[in-house]
Amino acid sequence: MCNSAANYIIYTGIFMLDFPLVPFTIDLLNAMEETPDFKNRQTPLLTATFLSQIENANLNSPDISEDDSGSSWGHLQFTSRNMSI
Repeated sequence: MCNSAANYIIYTGIFMLDFPLVPFTIDLLNAMEETPDFKNRQTPLLTATFLSQIENANLNSPDISEDDSGSSWGHLQFTSRNMSI
């Protein structure tokens, strides 16, 4: 994620200023910075599936039940049918 010290400083600054209520973000970036091969590892299948489910969530999908539509839309999609990482 962080290709250089400058990018690392930019990312940490963005998260600190724009997302102060997101806990542990800086800790995650610090861990990634301290582990140079972090980005070179293959994404676990469960993580890739979870992210794909979120990226491909479609409000207009005919597969969405009435219970998961309207104000309830997103719960099923963003929990990826009980998957978590």
